[in-house]
Amino acid sequence: SEDITEWKQAEIGVKNERLYTENLVKCANVMIVGLDKDGKVNLFNPAAEKITGYKLEDLKDKDWFQILVPIKKYPHVHEEFNRLMEGGMPQSFQNPILTKDGEERIISWSNNKIMDGDHIVGILSFGLDVTEQEKSMRALKQSEERYRTLFSGSQNGILFADVKTMKFKYANPSAAKMFGYTQEELCQLGVKDIHPPDSLEMVFEEFGAQLEGERNFAYALPCLTREQKIIYANVSASKLSTSEGDFSVGFFTDVTVQREAEKALLESEEKFRNLMEQSPLAVQISW
Repeated sequence: SEDITEWKQAEIGVKNERLYTENLVKCANVMIVGLDKDGKVNLFNPAAEKITGYKLEDLKDKDWFQILVPIKKYPHVHEEFNRLMEGGMPQSFQNPILTKDGEERIISWSNNKIMDGDHIVGILSFGLDVTEQEKSMRALKQSEERYRTLFSGSQNGILFADVKTMKFKYANPSAAKMFGYTQEELCQLGVKDIHPPDSLEMVFEEFGAQLEGERNFAYALPCLTREQKIIYANVSASKLSTSEGDFSVGFFTDVTVQREAEKALLESEEKFRNLMEQSPLAVQISW
């Protein structure tokens, strides 16, 4: 007789490990796809079946690229596979696939080479369906592009400032012209740089009240140009929450000319009033 206890324990360990791996593949909520060196399917888990509409028996030993990723339609995907087969380092990769119903789904892959000694014999890929996220991102980008076009053509100065730092993230052409900077230069500055120092406390109080919805706009807020000249602007600010953070969006309308005209009118009225009050003659104004 021969003591085979250790051998038996090792055999049981290997069996248990295989069962664990098989269960993990079956229960995983991401696609797990195995391809041999020719691109033929040898592993296709339930999550992959659910997303693609194909069963393992539909694809077993069949060319992945002919069925789900047609080379003529997606040549870059086949190029990536060839790169991996030639020893390229595995990497994350995102590409569309065609489901059994002909629907295009976007899958984000993490690829791993399968080795037999020093030879690459296939790849094991873990795929996450990011179709809805990609659609949302595409819609968001389109929306951002529409708003950017709208903002670029606006006659009002528009500035986006990070709520936490109050540094500018976007400035439209009208804002750049108003303050005497380029758009890029303005985006290197912040709220403190475009208002006189002695007005900052009032400015931040005003912006805070507007962001909280307590006020609609500030009339003739003092601003500072690149040449340190004081101008006046009606400013309306609102809060915008995005995936990149919270922003204060300020709309600036230059009212310097009106402000100076009003100031001149008030000074003229004051002089006229003083003249009338100091006149030794009785003056009566009739309407």
